[in-house]
Amino acid sequence: GIQTVWSLLERPVGPWLRIYQTGFIAFALVVAAVPGPAIHHQTLAYWQLYTLPVMVLAPWLVLARLREGNSEARTMVVGVAIFLATCVNDLLIDMAGVRTTRLVPFGFVAIMLSMAVSLANRFTGMLNELETKVAERTAELSTANQQLAEAARIDPLTGILNRRGFAEEAAAEILRVSRSGRGFTLVLADVDRFKLFNDRYGHACGDHVLARVAAIIRASVRDVDRVARWGGEEFIVLLPETEVEGAAVLAEKLRESIAENLFEFGGQRLSITMTFGIAGHRQGESLESCLARADTALYHGKEQGRNKVMIGSYKGLTLVNN
Repeated sequence: GIQTVWSLLERPVGPWLRIYQTGFIAFALVVAAVPGPAIHHQTLAYWQLYTLPVMVLAPWLVLARLREGNSEARTMVVGVAIFLATCVNDLLIDMAGVRTTRLVPFGFVAIMLSMAVSLANRFTGMLNELETKVAERTAELSTANQQLAEAARIDPLTGILNRRGFAEEAAAEILRVSRSGRGFTLVLADVDRFKLFNDRYGHACGDHVLARVAAIIRASVRDVDRVARWGGEEFIVLLPETEVEGAAVLAEKLRESIAENLFEFGGQRLSITMTFGIAGHRQGESLESCLARADTALYHGKEQGRNKVMIGSYKGLTLVNN
């Protein structure tokens, strides 16, 4: 009983209480070792007196924990009160000769029921806490997975979409086009002579230039447009519900802006140019087919001297700027 009450109320059993418990065991072993029932009658009064300290300590502990707001104490207080009342009743029968019914067995039932309810409440609380923690960890895991999935779509150098992220966005846009019938245009851009630039000024400078180009392109397009680093020094822009002519105007503005922009790095002011290839997507066409026309336009723009905007259509190539 001591072990159960003290454990439920989350209080350690101190050394003096351990000695007290050991006394119970020693007393019981002596009584059990003596044959015959006489020893039981002869020691009954001493046994009952020996239980009085715990009958004071247990209610005191329950009340102390009750004042602290302990939920186990609230559950156990009724059972402990009934148990103590039955103990007092039986002590009066044996020590004062009061004639009434013995009630200790009912007291034991009451306190055991209260302890069982307390344990059930604790178990329920532990389950609820576990469920809460599992829900929190699940939410954290879901957030982490979303962050990882998003990180897998983003180019770490420029902060824009990478090839995989762009392919996913383009696939979604093709599905939208199949429903609405309103197409989109691709703009493929490549930094001119980037390898020579990279070799002359170093990879750190090259990375700085790529990040700056990405920032310029992203700042020049709409929120609905998709900008990605297609690979190396190549960039790609998807312009939803935009005709080739509108894409050509945007590409020309980007070409001029980048050509006029001075990139500062390591105390030096550097400039670059870019060549653009444009292709309009036709309903039912694959992304690869549209990309191939934009890439062909870009290639011919490079052949014609770089720093160009070239449109690739089904009928041929058109140079936007001279």
